[in-house]
Amino acid sequence: MHHRDVFDDNDLDVLKDLTAPGIEVLFDGIKRATQALVPNEPAPIADWIEGNLVNPNGPWPRPVELDVVQRAVASAFQGEGAWRINWLKPPHAGSSTLLALIHIYFGAHEGHDTIFYERSDGDAQK
Repeated sequence: MHHRDVFDDNDLDVLKDLTAPGIEVLFDGIKRATQALVPNEPAPIADWIEGNLVNPNGPWPRPVELDVVQRAVASAFQGEGAWRINWLKPPHAGSSTLLALIHIYFGAHEGHDTIFYERSDGDAQK
C-alpha cells in the first residue's frame, strides 16, 4: 500500500468539483452561526423584560408588565459594582417571578452563566 503526503493537481481538481455545489451553503451556515458569537449590548433590564418576555400564566399569555417597584429592583441589578441586592418586600410582590425574569435577561440576553437560587422563608429569617 502506498501513502501520499500531498495532493497532486488532479486530486485538487476532483476535490474542487466535489465541493463546489455545497460551498455556498457551507459559507451561509458559517455566516449565520458566527452571528451568535457577537454578544448583545447591555440593555435596561426592565425594558428588555417587558419587550421580550411573555407571562404564560392564565388563559391568555401576555407580555410581562412590571410595576414601578419591580422596575427599580430590576434596574438595581445593573448598578455599577452591584453583586447583591437586598429587597424587603411585602407578600405577593412578584419577587420570585421578577428574579426569574432577571435571571433570563442575564442568561439569554447577555449570555452569562447563571444559577437561580432563592432562599426559603426559614433561611430568610436568619
